[in-house]
Amino acid sequence: MKHIGRPSFELSVLLLALLANSCATQQAGRLTLPAETSMSAKAGRGDLISVTLNLEGGEGLLFLVDTGAPFILLDKSLEPKLGKPLGSTKAHSTYGTTRDRFYKAPRLYLGNTELVTGERIMTMDFIRLAGDLNRMTEAKGRLMGIIGMDCLKNYCIQLDFSAGKMRFLDPDYMGSEDLGRAFPLTISANRAFVEENLLGVKGVRSQIDTGCNFDGVTTPKLFQRWNTSPRTEAGEIRFPNGVFTGGRYTNVVLHGDRPNLIGLGFLGRHLVTLNFPKRTMYLKQTSVGPRALVAPSLEKERTESSGR
Repeated sequence: MKHIGRPSFELSVLLLALLANSCATQQAGRLTLPAETSMSAKAGRGDLISVTLNLEGGEGLLFLVDTGAPFILLDKSLEPKLGKPLGSTKAHSTYGTTRDRFYKAPRLYLGNTELVTGERIMTMDFIRLAGDLNRMTEAKGRLMGIIGMDCLKNYCIQLDFSAGKMRFLDPDYMGSEDLGRAFPLTISANRAFVEENLLGVKGVRSQIDTGCNFDGVTTPKLFQRWNTSPRTEAGEIRFPNGVFTGGRYTNVVLHGDRPNLIGLGFLGRHLVTLNFPKRTMYLKQTSVGPRALVAPSLEKERTESSGR
């Protein structure tokens, strides 16, 4: 895939196996929620969301937070700590086809809080993926894992791109803060969908994918309709802009080679609250265009200056 100004980087459909054996193991009673954690200052404008997790008794490891991945993936170098493999399967990714292994899911911690995970994980070689990530973003250190939906679906997660924070909220008591507009979520095969898209086309749903570092993806047919069609139906929009339930957005970057995805570039224009247990996404728009690459204080000064 081509991407203007930056190589493409899309983690969303790395693998499809393991789903049948990846039922989340729920803990009794109310979950203990991890503390607020920092995100990269450029998450949502080229960078992905990375966090530091720990295996039990181990050192901190770099993980990506990817709602487009149906389950947890760990780097092959961790296999000696995972015990006996439970099986293997062919795995397909942008780097080709490999044969990767299943293991019983180890205990994973964010800070001092153990995360709820699925029963099994898969290992794969992240060397090439980590190299691409480090070249294209400001990630530091070697990528050692991906946190997917078998874990994330148990939590209400807020992505505050302006503050550079990821928060874990009580899904029943999210506070009095204005979270923006609510959108019903459907979770199927450990994937989260919303009945909307970035073109304003009726009846076309999209997957929410924080592993896609640009605005989104459309099918080839819809991409051609957006990019080259001389006309659109009422409510639709044309290149290079986008629309989401009536809200307008400028300078949208879409690829047109897969099913419809809503990526991190678009989500980064909002305060995002993903209440997976209650099957609801909240979006509070903070930017019409891509997020600025300057500090908030400088952005304020530039805005005030241009308004004089």
